[in-house]
Amino acid sequence: MDATEHVAGSELLAAAAAGDEAACASLLAAGGCEASFQEEEVGRSALMAAAGAGAAGAVALLLRSGAPWNALDRYGRCAGNYALDAGRQAVVDQLVAHATLCELLLGASERNARQGCEDGDEYLRRSIVHQGDRADGEAILDEAGDAVMMVS
Repeated sequence: MDATEHVAGSELLAAAAAGDEAACASLLAAGGCEASFQEEEVGRSALMAAAGAGAAGAVALLLRSGAPWNALDRYGRCAGNYALDAGRQAVVDQLVAHATLCELLLGASERNARQGCEDGDEYLRRSIVHQGDRADGEAILDEAGDAVMMVS
């Protein structure tokens, strides 16, 4: 990490800990660091700092900006732990709702990918028929007689 990213990341951590959503937005827009920035010593992220401060607006902004909800610090604690330890149940609920949505979307994506592979395998197993010759034009037809490819 270069010095500029370290300074911008430290500023983002401070703004998140203060619950300053506008400052967080400005720092992220400036591009000096990513929403996923974690300081080196303890591994605390801006999301962890905002969660511990009970700053729901900053938490939402950081999550929308790509801060990983499941990032861990060097002690194995995530943003939810910071919020829970600080007695910020509303932020715990916010993080759980976000994490649940992420897991549901990931599961759906994986199911769709598997289904797509199965559909692709089915497509590849279908019989085809070559029709015509180069002079008249050629066609490759599927089992239903529909054109898969035509060459003129």
